[in-house]
Amino acid sequence: MKTGTITVLGVYERATDLGCHIQVRDKSSAVLVSEIERLVAPGTRIISDALRSYRNLPQHGYEHDFVVHDKEFVSARVSCYYRSASASRSTP
Repeated sequence: MKTGTITVLGVYERATDLGCHIQVRDKSSAVLVSEIERLVAPGTRIISDALRSYRNLPQHGYEHDFVVHDKEFVSARVSCYYRSASASRSTP
């Protein structure tokens, strides 16, 4: 991780329009999946960006779709607009 950078995981539930953002140690699968398991009920459909760290979510009981931002912002394949804060941002 670059100095002066923090990593944030954002979770948003469309049905209730509720969400949260939490600072995480890094973008590794172990860290992100652990936080998702803490915050999101098994069986939930998760739509993320294409970060490889999310790829094993189905093995943890989640339905997983993703948007490849290099190719699209709106994905017809997953019928969604991907809304989130940036996964990581620089501190001032």
